Amino acid sequence: MEDTSPIGIVLRSLMGDALADRIFGAGGQAEGMVPNGILL
Repeated sequence: MEDTSPIGIVLRSLMGDALADRIFGAGGQAEGMVPNGILL
């Protein structure tokens, strides 16, 4: 399953599809964690 949300697209461009798939592989369940420090 691919995450096509803006955050998913940015993560893929920054860290590559493989790692983004590990983070978002369950359908974007981790998206809410981003403001808590993944990108900031």
